Amino acid sequence: MPILQSNKETGTLYINNVFDMAKDVVVTLDYNANSGATGGILFGVIPHWRVAPDGKSTGQGMGYATVSSADCTTGILDTSVGVALDFGGTFASDIVGISGLSAVDTNAITIRGRASDSYPLLATSGNLSAQNFYLADGQQKRVRFRVADLGDKIFVDMKNINDRVFTNYMEYRLEKAVDLYSRVYVAFNVDATTTIHVQSLNYNAHDVTMLYCLSADEQVGYWTPICAQLSQGDTISAVNVALTPSTSALGTLITIENASSGAPYVGSQYISVVYTLSCACDL
Repeated sequence: MPILQSNKETGTLYINNVFDMAKDVVVTLDYNANSGATGGILFGVIPHWRVAPDGKSTGQGMGYATVSSADCTTGILDTSVGVALDFGGTFASDIVGISGLSAVDTNAITIRGRASDSYPLLATSGNLSAQNFYLADGQQKRVRFRVADLGDKIFVDMKNINDRVFTNYMEYRLEKAVDLYSRVYVAFNVDATTTIHVQSLNYNAHDVTMLYCLSADEQVGYWTPICAQLSQGDTISAVNVALTPSTSALGTLITIENASSGAPYVGSQYISVVYTLSCACDL
Protein backbone atom coordinates (compact mmCIF):
# COMPACT_ATOMS: atom_id res chain seq x y z
CA MET A 1 0.00 0.00 0.00
CA PRO A 2 2.18 2.89 -1.21
CA ILE A 3 1.84 6.34 0.34
CA LEU A 4 2.36 9.29 -1.98
CA GLN A 5 3.12 12.47 -0.09
CA SER A 6 4.95 15.66 -0.99
CA ASN A 7 4.93 19.41 -0.51
CA LYS A 8 2.97 20.96 -3.38
CA GLU A 9 4.60 18.67 -5.90
CA THR A 10 3.19 16.02 -8.21
CA GLY A 11 4.02 12.40 -8.85
CA THR A 12 2.70 10.06 -11.53
CA LEU A 13 1.85 6.43 -12.03
CA TYR A 14 1.78 5.39 -15.67
CA ILE A 15 1.75 2.24 -17.71
CA ASN A 16 4.04 1.95 -20.71
CA ASN A 17 1.38 0.68 -23.10
CA VAL A 18 -0.32 2.25 -26.10
CA PHE A 19 -4.11 1.92 -26.18
CA ASP A 20 -6.64 2.13 -29.01
CA MET A 21 -8.77 5.05 -27.83
CA ALA A 22 -11.51 4.25 -30.35
CA LYS A 23 -12.38 1.44 -27.94
CA ASP A 24 -13.34 2.13 -24.33
CA VAL A 25 -10.42 2.77 -21.99
CA VAL A 26 -11.22 2.32 -18.30
CA VAL A 27 -8.90 3.17 -15.41
CA THR A 28 -10.08 2.16 -11.94
CA LEU A 29 -8.33 3.44 -8.83
CA ASP A 30 -8.85 2.62 -5.14
CA TYR A 31 -7.61 5.33 -2.79
CA ASN A 32 -7.94 6.86 0.63
CA ALA A 33 -7.34 10.59 1.20
CA ASN A 34 -7.52 12.21 4.60
CA SER A 35 -10.45 14.50 5.42
CA GLY A 36 -9.81 18.11 4.44
CA ALA A 37 -7.21 17.23 1.82
CA THR A 38 -6.50 20.05 -0.63
CA GLY A 39 -4.60 18.13 -3.31
CA GLY A 40 -6.12 15.78 -5.84
CA ILE A 41 -5.85 12.84 -8.22
CA LEU A 42 -5.75 13.24 -11.99
CA PHE A 43 -6.27 10.95 -14.97
CA GLY A 44 -4.39 12.15 -18.05
CA VAL A 45 -4.05 11.12 -21.70
CA ILE A 46 -0.89 11.64 -23.77
CA PRO A 47 -0.19 10.68 -27.42
CA HIS A 48 1.56 7.35 -28.03
CA TRP A 49 4.85 8.93 -29.04
CA ARG A 50 5.25 10.42 -25.56
CA VAL A 51 6.58 7.36 -23.74
CA ALA A 52 5.93 9.01 -20.35
CA PRO A 53 4.51 12.34 -19.13
CA ASP A 54 7.06 14.97 -20.19
CA GLY A 55 7.26 18.54 -18.93
CA LYS A 56 6.50 19.94 -15.49
CA SER A 57 3.34 20.72 -13.58
CA THR A 58 3.38 21.39 -9.86
CA GLY A 59 0.93 22.46 -7.18
CA GLN A 60 -2.50 23.35 -8.49
CA GLY A 61 -1.60 22.15 -12.00
CA MET A 62 -2.24 18.64 -10.69
CA GLY A 63 0.43 16.96 -12.83
CA TYR A 64 -1.24 18.23 -15.99
CA ALA A 65 -1.48 21.98 -16.63
CA THR A 66 0.56 25.16 -16.36
CA VAL A 67 0.31 27.30 -13.21
CA SER A 68 0.61 31.08 -13.54
CA SER A 69 2.30 31.48 -10.15
CA ALA A 70 5.05 29.00 -11.04
CA ASP A 71 7.23 30.27 -13.90
CA CYS A 72 9.00 26.94 -14.32
CA THR A 73 5.86 24.94 -15.17
CA THR A 74 5.51 24.02 -18.82
CA GLY A 75 2.53 21.76 -18.28
CA ILE A 76 2.64 18.15 -19.43
CA LEU A 77 3.47 18.34 -23.11
CA ASP A 78 1.03 17.27 -25.85
CA THR A 79 -1.69 16.06 -23.48
CA SER A 80 -5.20 15.48 -24.82
CA VAL A 81 -7.35 15.71 -21.69
CA GLY A 82 -6.94 15.81 -17.90
CA VAL A 83 -9.69 14.77 -15.47
CA ALA A 84 -9.12 15.57 -11.79
CA LEU A 85 -10.63 14.68 -8.45
CA ASP A 86 -10.10 18.22 -7.24
CA PHE A 87 -10.13 18.03 -3.44
CA GLY A 88 -9.20 21.69 -2.94
CA GLY A 89 -10.94 23.02 -6.07
CA THR A 90 -7.93 24.87 -7.43
CA PHE A 91 -7.61 22.82 -10.65
CA ALA A 92 -10.64 24.76 -11.92
CA SER A 93 -9.23 28.14 -10.83
CA ASP A 94 -7.94 30.93 -13.04
CA ILE A 95 -4.32 30.40 -11.97
CA VAL A 96 -4.28 27.10 -13.87
CA GLY A 97 -4.22 26.94 -17.68
CA ILE A 98 -6.78 29.32 -19.21
CA SER A 99 -10.51 30.03 -18.79
CA GLY A 100 -10.49 29.19 -15.11
CA LEU A 101 -12.86 30.37 -12.40
CA SER A 102 -12.18 33.27 -10.03
CA ALA A 103 -13.79 31.38 -7.13
CA VAL A 104 -13.05 27.72 -6.54
CA ASP A 105 -15.36 24.88 -5.61
CA THR A 106 -13.79 22.31 -3.32
CA ASN A 107 -14.72 18.62 -3.56
CA ALA A 108 -15.22 18.81 -7.34
CA ILE A 109 -14.43 16.85 -10.50
CA THR A 110 -12.77 19.06 -13.12
CA ILE A 111 -11.81 18.50 -16.76
CA ARG A 112 -9.19 20.52 -18.64
CA GLY A 113 -8.39 20.35 -22.34
CA ARG A 114 -5.41 19.98 -24.61
CA ALA A 115 -1.91 21.29 -24.08
CA SER A 116 -2.04 22.78 -27.59
CA ASP A 117 -5.01 24.91 -26.45
CA SER A 118 -3.21 26.02 -23.25
CA TYR A 119 -5.07 23.62 -20.94
CA PRO A 120 -8.51 25.30 -21.01
CA LEU A 121 -11.15 24.62 -18.36
CA LEU A 122 -13.79 22.46 -20.04
CA ALA A 123 -16.11 21.42 -17.20
CA THR A 124 -16.39 21.19 -13.44
CA SER A 125 -19.00 19.43 -11.35
CA GLY A 126 -19.19 21.94 -8.52
CA ASN A 127 -19.05 20.79 -4.92
CA LEU A 128 -20.32 17.22 -4.75
CA SER A 129 -21.33 17.54 -1.12
CA ALA A 130 -24.77 18.55 -2.45
CA GLN A 131 -24.97 14.98 -3.74
CA ASN A 132 -23.75 13.71 -0.37
CA PHE A 133 -20.39 12.57 -1.74
CA TYR A 134 -16.99 13.66 -0.47
CA LEU A 135 -13.87 12.95 -2.53
CA ALA A 136 -11.57 13.07 0.51
CA ASP A 137 -13.02 12.06 3.88
CA GLY A 138 -10.63 9.42 5.18
CA GLN A 139 -12.76 6.60 3.75
CA GLN A 140 -11.66 4.22 1.01
CA LYS A 141 -13.05 5.18 -2.40
CA ARG A 142 -13.12 3.64 -5.84
CA VAL A 143 -13.06 5.93 -8.88
CA ARG A 144 -13.54 4.83 -12.48
CA PHE A 145 -12.30 7.08 -15.28
CA ARG A 146 -13.62 6.06 -18.71
CA VAL A 147 -12.92 7.35 -22.23
CA ALA A 148 -15.70 6.14 -24.55
CA ASP A 149 -17.61 6.85 -27.79
CA LEU A 150 -14.58 6.67 -30.10
CA GLY A 151 -12.44 8.71 -27.73
CA ASP A 152 -14.56 11.83 -27.36
CA LYS A 153 -16.63 11.24 -24.21
CA ILE A 154 -15.43 11.26 -20.59
CA PHE A 155 -17.20 9.50 -17.72
CA VAL A 156 -16.24 9.61 -14.04
CA ASP A 157 -18.01 7.13 -11.77
CA MET A 158 -17.35 6.80 -8.04
CA LYS A 159 -18.42 4.85 -5.00
CA ASN A 160 -17.44 4.16 -1.44
CA ILE A 161 -15.60 0.86 -1.38
CA ASN A 162 -18.47 -0.90 0.42
CA ASP A 163 -21.18 0.37 -1.93
CA ARG A 164 -22.61 -2.15 -4.36
CA VAL A 165 -22.82 0.08 -7.45
CA PHE A 166 -21.09 3.10 -8.97
CA THR A 167 -22.73 6.51 -9.28
CA ASN A 168 -21.92 8.71 -12.27
CA TYR A 169 -20.69 12.17 -11.21
CA MET A 170 -19.34 13.49 -14.50
CA GLU A 171 -20.21 12.97 -18.17
CA TYR A 172 -18.65 15.25 -20.77
CA ARG A 173 -18.31 15.13 -24.56
CA LEU A 174 -15.09 16.60 -25.97
CA GLU A 175 -15.19 18.81 -29.05
CA LYS A 176 -12.27 16.83 -30.43
CA ALA A 177 -11.55 13.19 -29.63
CA VAL A 178 -8.29 12.26 -27.92
CA ASP A 179 -5.48 10.96 -30.12
CA LEU A 180 -6.40 7.57 -31.56
CA TYR A 181 -3.30 5.85 -30.16
CA SER A 182 -2.48 7.14 -26.69
CA ARG A 183 -0.98 6.32 -23.33
CA VAL A 184 -2.65 7.16 -20.04
CA TYR A 185 -1.35 8.08 -16.60
CA VAL A 186 -2.49 8.98 -13.11
CA ALA A 187 -1.00 11.96 -11.25
CA PHE A 188 -1.18 12.96 -7.61
CA ASN A 189 -0.94 16.50 -6.27
CA VAL A 190 -0.66 16.73 -2.50
CA ASP A 191 0.30 19.38 0.02
CA ALA A 192 2.13 19.11 3.32
CA THR A 193 -1.04 18.11 5.18
CA THR A 194 -2.39 15.65 2.62
CA THR A 195 -1.71 11.94 2.47
CA ILE A 196 -3.10 9.76 -0.33
CA HIS A 197 -3.01 5.99 0.08
CA VAL A 198 -3.36 4.07 -3.18
CA GLN A 199 -4.60 0.52 -2.77
CA SER A 200 -4.86 -0.52 -6.43
CA LEU A 201 -4.72 0.81 -9.97
CA ASN A 202 -6.26 -1.15 -12.83
CA TYR A 203 -6.25 -0.51 -16.60
CA ASN A 204 -8.82 -2.10 -18.90
CA ALA A 205 -8.20 -1.21 -22.55
CA HIS A 206 -7.29 -2.57 -25.99
CA ASP A 207 -3.49 -2.76 -26.06
CA VAL A 208 -1.95 -1.82 -29.41
CA THR A 209 1.55 -1.11 -28.15
CA MET A 210 3.12 -2.67 -31.26
CA LEU A 211 0.69 -1.11 -33.75
CA TYR A 212 2.17 1.76 -35.75
CA CYS A 213 0.74 3.68 -38.70
CA LEU A 214 3.59 5.40 -40.53
CA SER A 215 3.41 7.96 -43.28
CA ALA A 216 5.98 10.40 -44.68
CA ASP A 217 5.15 14.11 -44.87
CA GLU A 218 5.09 13.93 -48.66
CA GLN A 219 2.38 11.32 -48.52
CA VAL A 220 -0.04 12.93 -46.11
CA GLY A 221 -3.26 13.70 -47.93
CA TYR A 222 -2.43 11.42 -50.86
CA TRP A 223 -2.23 7.95 -49.37
CA THR A 224 -3.78 6.43 -46.27
CA PRO A 225 -1.08 4.99 -43.98
CA ILE A 226 -1.15 1.23 -43.69
CA CYS A 227 -1.12 -0.11 -40.14
CA ALA A 228 0.97 -3.17 -39.34
CA GLN A 229 0.99 -5.31 -36.21
CA LEU A 230 4.63 -6.13 -35.53
CA SER A 231 6.10 -8.84 -33.35
CA GLN A 232 9.70 -9.56 -32.43
CA GLY A 233 11.52 -11.14 -35.36
CA ASP A 234 9.14 -9.79 -38.02
CA THR A 235 10.53 -8.10 -41.13
CA ILE A 236 9.16 -5.37 -43.35
CA SER A 237 9.43 -5.42 -47.13
CA ALA A 238 8.49 -2.77 -49.68
CA VAL A 239 7.64 -2.91 -53.38
CA ASN A 240 8.14 0.09 -55.64
CA VAL A 241 5.17 0.90 -57.85
CA ALA A 242 4.26 3.51 -60.44
CA LEU A 243 1.38 5.83 -59.52
CA THR A 244 -0.10 5.74 -63.00
CA PRO A 245 0.82 3.88 -66.21
CA SER A 246 2.30 7.11 -67.56
CA THR A 247 4.46 7.73 -64.53
CA SER A 248 7.94 6.30 -64.36
CA ALA A 249 8.65 3.93 -61.49
CA LEU A 250 9.61 5.64 -58.26
CA GLY A 251 12.92 5.18 -56.56
CA THR A 252 13.28 3.31 -53.27
CA LEU A 253 10.31 4.14 -51.05
CA ILE A 254 11.64 3.03 -47.68
CA THR A 255 14.66 1.47 -46.09
CA ILE A 256 14.88 -0.40 -42.81
CA GLU A 257 17.69 0.43 -40.42
CA ASN A 258 18.75 -0.46 -36.91
CA ALA A 259 18.72 2.65 -34.78
CA SER A 260 19.15 3.73 -31.19
CA SER A 261 15.76 5.41 -31.31
CA GLY A 262 12.76 5.55 -33.58
CA ALA A 263 9.62 3.57 -34.33
CA PRO A 264 8.51 0.91 -34.14
CA TYR A 265 10.03 -0.66 -31.05
CA VAL A 266 10.43 -4.44 -31.29
CA GLY A 267 11.78 -6.63 -28.54
CA SER A 268 14.92 -5.06 -27.09
CA GLN A 269 15.79 -3.00 -30.19
CA TYR A 270 14.40 -0.11 -32.20
CA ILE A 271 13.97 -0.17 -35.95
CA SER A 272 13.59 2.99 -37.96
CA VAL A 273 11.56 3.16 -41.16
CA VAL A 274 13.23 5.75 -43.37
CA TYR A 275 11.30 7.31 -46.24
CA THR A 276 13.30 8.39 -49.28
CA LEU A 277 10.40 9.30 -51.54
CA SER A 278 11.37 11.57 -54.41
CA CYS A 279 8.82 12.11 -57.14
CA ALA A 280 8.81 14.53 -60.02
CA CYS A 281 5.28 13.53 -60.98
CA ASP A 282 2.28 15.77 -60.47
CA LEU A 283 0.31 14.32 -57.55
